[in-house]
Amino acid sequence: DLLNNHDIPIRIIAGTYGSGKTLLTVKMGLYHVLEKGTYSKIMVIRNPIGSGEAIGWLKGTKEDKTQDFFKPIIQHLDGGEQEAFYLEQRGQLIKEIPYYIKGLSIEDTFVIVDEAEDLDVKLLKLIGTRLGENSCVVFSGDFKQAESKYIHNNGLLRAIDKLKGNPLVGIVVLKEDVRSEASKVFAL
Repeated sequence: DLLNNHDIPIRIIAGTYGSGKTLLTVKMGLYHVLEKGTYSKIMVIRNPIGSGEAIGWLKGTKEDKTQDFFKPIIQHLDGGEQEAFYLEQRGQLIKEIPYYIKGLSIEDTFVIVDEAEDLDVKLLKLIGTRLGENSCVVFSGDFKQAESKYIHNNGLLRAIDKLKGNPLVGIVVLKEDVRSEASKVFAL
């Protein structure tokens, strides 16, 4: 219901591992752009950091260097990479990282901020202040999975705490891991 409510432009979908946060936001973004026409495009924003060891310097374009960070989004498109390519060519899918959105006004867009637990307050504000007319933003993440540098300055957790009760903000917390029984073993 929250992802369908056009009167609430700031949406937070928080939850545990495997609860369907990314799946729900991607499917609803596609629905609003391709079927309902509520917005003209989807912008997916991910902060390009991750668990594990850094792989070092990568040659190539911005797209070459960041495309793998968007795999969790692309896996939820019915046509996978082919559909992503098609949507990008039509201007209906934009993949961004926070660094490159400074100064932008994001109009007529369903914005998905995936893995939002890896944003500090400054980055969350940077993204939120880009919202223009007829746009919404969905911050999707699990603050319990935040990378170490975001544990004490967690933008998602701070937003939940400070924005709850604001009529322009909706917050839903998904508590059940629905990915698989094996996933639940590791989550616990």
